[in-house]
Amino acid sequence: MKKIAVMLGLLGAAAGALAGVDVRFVSPDKFIDIGRDEAQQQQVLQGLEAHLKAVGDKRVSRSQTLLIEVLDVNLAGDERLIPSRGAMLRVLRGATPPSIQLRYTLSEAGIVLRSGESRLSDLGYQDGFNRYSGSDALRYEKAMVDDWFRSEFSLASAKAAP
Repeated sequence: MKKIAVMLGLLGAAAGALAGVDVRFVSPDKFIDIGRDEAQQQQVLQGLEAHLKAVGDKRVSRSQTLLIEVLDVNLAGDERLIPSRGAMLRVLRGATPPSIQLRYTLSEAGIVLRSGESRLSDLGYQDGFNRYSGSDALRYEKAMVDDWFRSEFSLASAKAAP
C-alpha cells in the first residue's frame, strides 16, 4: 500500500511538473520580422516567450498544459535605415500592424481539451489605450497577446474544475 502511495505521489509530481505553458518557436529564421541583428532577434523571442508564459500561467489551471507553437511574427512598424546615424529605427504606421501566427494545444492529464491555429493581428494598434510603457519595444505585440488570451481562454472556463 505504501509503495502505491509513493508511486501515485511521484506520478502526480511528474504531471504537475509538466503542467504549465510551453512556448516553442517554429523556424524563427523564417519569421517575417523579428529585427535585423541577432541580439535584437533573441531579445524579441525571449520577450515574447516570457510574456506568453506569464499570461498563460494566469489563464490556464495548474493541472493543464498549454503548448504554444509560434509560427510567424511580424512586429509593429518597419525598420528603416537612418543614414546620418548609420542605425536602424522602427517606424510605426497604420499600414504596418503587428501580427503573430500560432498554433496551440490545451491538454489535461494527456487529454487534448482544445487546439487550434490563430493569426493575431491588430489593425488599430496605434489607436486607444495601451497599458504597456512607451519604452517597451513589444508593447503592441503584448497587448495583442493579452487580447487573444482573454478571448480564447476566459478565466471561468480555464480555471473550472474538471
